[in-house]
Amino acid sequence: MLKRTQLQVGDSIRILKVPKADLDQREREKKTLQADDMLPTATVLETIIQQCPVVIIDHIDEYNKPWFWVRLEVDNEFQQHSLAVMDDDSWELIYQKRSGGHIPVAHQLAEVKKQIDDILDEYEEEYQILADESEKQYSRNETLRKKYEALDKKTGLHALFEKGALLKKKAE
Repeated sequence: MLKRTQLQVGDSIRILKVPKADLDQREREKKTLQADDMLPTATVLETIIQQCPVVIIDHIDEYNKPWFWVRLEVDNEFQQHSLAVMDDDSWELIYQKRSGGHIPVAHQLAEVKKQIDDILDEYEEEYQILADESEKQYSRNETLRKKYEALDKKTGLHALFEKGALLKKKAE
């Protein structure tokens, strides 16, 4: 099993559970009635697991901690969070990116596009079925949304589109 200190920029991981330390911290904050505008990390991680559990490591800090960025919808508003991977058993590796140095943005964008194409090739039929279903319905259907979310959780495609958008912005 890969350890968090072995993760590198570009690696994709799936967040599986909230680390015990974060759950304990949330309980301590509840007991001490610390009022804070920020959500407890445990709550943010629970939302990530529900909305977009596949994330991409975007930088490694000076203490060799891998960090990822995520955009979440909470109460019909978008929030951005940057979190460090602090333990080795709350996530699983989805895709491992290895390089010998700095990768130009154009190459990173090409890699993301390739990953998207690979996923779409493999799951094209499932996505097409869902697209056909959604065309037949004029209003949002909760069941259909859950199917899309489940497929995105399985493939990590949402995280790759997010990374592609960020890299495209960087390249401009």
